[in-house]
Amino acid sequence: MNLGVNLTDVLSFFLPSLFAVWPILLLAPLSWQQRSLRSFAAVWCLLALVRLSLVFFQGTGIRLIPEPLSTALFLASGALIGVIAVILRLRRT
Repeated sequence: MNLGVNLTDVLSFFLPSLFAVWPILLLAPLSWQQRSLRSFAAVWCLLALVRLSLVFFQGTGIRLIPEPLSTALFLASGALIGVIAVILRLRRT
């Protein structure tokens, strides 16, 4: 039985829609029992993989933040997480 939908079509809708809600997903560690910088970094890295996959699956998913701004803010949040990690490591030593 052929439904007329292939994996590429599904990914080209799902991945942009998943990346569209990255600000909400990035804040997910706030509701976890263990709130650590590693949790934020892990979520950011997973979202970065989703963003990289969008190079291959250009789709028309949901867009909450318009596109060069969304990617720029995402990269800035990653840089902020990195800077905080470096500052905390320097304070420990």
